[in-house]
Amino acid sequence: MTPQTLIEIIEAAHLTSFVQGPFEQRGGIILVGPPGMLKTNFIETAFQGHPAVLTLSDLNINSLMALRESLISGRYTTIAFPEFEKLYQRKSDTASNVEGTIQQLVENGFTRASFEEQDAITFKARALVVGAITHNFYSKKIGQWRESGFKRRFLWVAITLSDPNEIMHAIRRGELLNLDGIMRKFPIRPIPFAIEETESKKLEKMLMGQWQATPYVLMKKIFCVLKWKYAKEPQHAMKLMEEFSESLNNQYARVILKSHREPVTTVTAQLKKSLKSNHKKP
Repeated sequence: MTPQTLIEIIEAAHLTSFVQGPFEQRGGIILVGPPGMLKTNFIETAFQGHPAVLTLSDLNINSLMALRESLISGRYTTIAFPEFEKLYQRKSDTASNVEGTIQQLVENGFTRASFEEQDAITFKARALVVGAITHNFYSKKIGQWRESGFKRRFLWVAITLSDPNEIMHAIRRGELLNLDGIMRKFPIRPIPFAIEETESKKLEKMLMGQWQATPYVLMKKIFCVLKWKYAKEPQHAMKLMEEFSESLNNQYARVILKSHREPVTTVTAQLKKSLKSNHKKP
């Protein structure tokens, strides 16, 4: 899988707030992988230029209550946790409370905290949640998350780098890793929930390792965003989904990194062409 495919999927997941369909749940994506696999970089790159994404390093119930109005109004439609494990570096009952609230945000909607008046008028707050965790932390928590229902609300995306040494090689060469480069397109109106039965069946096969309602809804919404984005290339959306599905069936998808530096010969050629055009006789 290329970095661009993963980044496009994460960005499309954010844009699912524009998909107009019968399913209100937002769902979420959790990137799972060893340390140093650029999980944080993928998340940050995907959300560049999207002001409706709120990136947090930590969260508690009080801070979430302060954010509720912004979530209800649509000021923020996605919450990103590049270090999701940090939410659990506190008392277990506090972490459990935050976890339960996140479950509500991505599915049924969060209305009020337990200490608020339960018969007061309120609105439901929903958000897509994207996070990154190490495989060791995943292994420790997956049993508990399965029992609590937390697991079935997310797409669990397992990634590793095809060659982790490429990071160090790029630094040695003085080059940047080529992570971005995706086409950016921003909706100005609702995106239709337009998906054919044959397309649905293909997505179902991709989810065999994570066959749950909310991840299935999220996959269909992501696909709708990609179909809208690549309306002139109708096959490209499914190709992206197929490549992304490598990370969904309890096996690591290998992300192939490439460094980026424009060749000197190309720059020189462009410079010569520019100088030549500037010296043309009228």
